[in-house]
Amino acid sequence: MLIISLLLLIILIFSQTRAPIAYVVERDPPSVFNYGSGGITIFYYSELGKRRVSIVYSLQELRNFDPQDYILMLLGPDSIVKDVDYLIEWIDRGGVALIGDELNFSTDILKRLGIEYGNDFHGVFLARCFLGNKTIDIIIDVAKELMAVNSKAKPLCFCMSKPIAYNVSLGRGYAIVVGDSSIVINEILSQPTFAKNNTELAELVIGNRGLLIYEGSRIYTPVYAQAIAQFIDELLNGLTQILRWIIIERGAISSLEFALGVVVVLMVYMLIKFGIQENPKRYLEQQRITKNVAEDVRRRILIGVSTWGKLKNGVEKEKQI
Repeated sequence: MLIISLLLLIILIFSQTRAPIAYVVERDPPSVFNYGSGGITIFYYSELGKRRVSIVYSLQELRNFDPQDYILMLLGPDSIVKDVDYLIEWIDRGGVALIGDELNFSTDILKRLGIEYGNDFHGVFLARCFLGNKTIDIIIDVAKELMAVNSKAKPLCFCMSKPIAYNVSLGRGYAIVVGDSSIVINEILSQPTFAKNNTELAELVIGNRGLLIYEGSRIYTPVYAQAIAQFIDELLNGLTQILRWIIIERGAISSLEFALGVVVVLMVYMLIKFGIQENPKRYLEQQRITKNVAEDVRRRILIGVSTWGKLKNGVEKEKQI
């Protein structure tokens, strides 16, 4: 108990400091670390069961991966992407890259590939994509029209007859550039009707390669130890509200229900602590048998004493005669 008390005291003291205990991504980016509607955690965890998946934080890390075996997915960076030369070289040696961005942070990459941004598509739209002999209608959410100044760039997807995606050949590899980073975000993949086609497009692009997901160029916010104190405060407030609702709002019946609940919890605790007692019937039966035996022994002893007394008196009378 003393150790628990000391531990709680240390936690309370630590929770008053500004020591960082974690880092979380800002905004709502298409990140594997974002469990919100704009994250790609559903896609990420589903891919883990299908293929090799790795996260890279710098494009320099591409030197550690065979370009013939992997595809790089770079979606919606939150700041300008650096070290673009490493990506271009990797694609040229046979790599494949899927680049989805509508916020201009991938501009340097698009320039190297001969792609420029056009007008915006505000809202949710249907786009038709042509990949090989497949025609797939996908959902896009706030996208940009794309324009090609590279003769090797072939239009891939259209929204209202405007191209929003291109397939750009480069050396032995190629890049697919999409003016939208929300192709496989949680909000879309959580809706089966939309998820099927968007997921199918992503799977066709990835093929049988391993998957690299770029998580560089993100903006992270530290979570300080004070969040622990806030959590404890919210927890206590929540318990107080529950008790108030039980006792005041619901009236005596709920109060009785709550009391019974407490009794049940205490009973469970007592059972765990002291164990389950045996049925007393066996003990009482044993006691009854023991008592009967004792009575029988006592009766026999009294008979023996009485008999011995009679015999003794008889012997003494004979002596007197």
